[in-house]
Amino acid sequence: MDILVIEGAASRRVAVAQYLLRATHRVTISSSIAEAREILQFITKKSEMPDAVVIDDRIVSGDATSFREEIADRFPEAAWVPLPSDRSLQWLGDWLQSTANRTAARRRRSVARGSSVLVVETSRAAREAAHARFASEGATVRTCSSFKGARETMAKWSVRKMRPDFIVSPIQGRDGDGISFFLDAKRRFPDARWIISDASEKEQTALMRPV
Repeated sequence: MDILVIEGAASRRVAVAQYLLRATHRVTISSSIAEAREILQFITKKSEMPDAVVIDDRIVSGDATSFREEIADRFPEAAWVPLPSDRSLQWLGDWLQSTANRTAARRRRSVARGSSVLVVETSRAAREAAHARFASEGATVRTCSSFKGARETMAKWSVRKMRPDFIVSPIQGRDGDGISFFLDAKRRFPDARWIISDASEKEQTALMRPV
């Protein structure tokens, strides 16, 4: 499933992302409704849609209500999943599984043809698997073995007025924190979408397999 997560607490964002990753969901993380709106603008341009929106139920405001109405209007098939802070992640998994069962007939969205993808992965095998998977979908792919290398690539792209549509990276790398890296990337490329790929080599192969 393609899942948009809106979670204000940094530690909870990591926990939710890691949990969803183990279930091989494709996840985009945002820390606020404003940031989520920016992400959805990009998704709409690519003719994609989220299967579910998981939102921290502590983000309660008139803005949250209007945002839910926007989701219902623009993505009528997307599930709205309020995540109470006192609920376990297993509860979230059960909810999403029930949603997946109801929408099993729908084809899961993939990276759009013509997109530009930046892959950050220390494992050579995982980099090659990611490159093959996205290239087979018609995307232009650039791979890097570290966050440092990815930052250097992004700096060059900025000068050339190029940009990544998708950034594939782990939550934690050998030379830094993936969430901090992605937030830095978002400041440079606000339309970029994050695909988490924090897994062992065996899990990576399964995660990167087209569905």
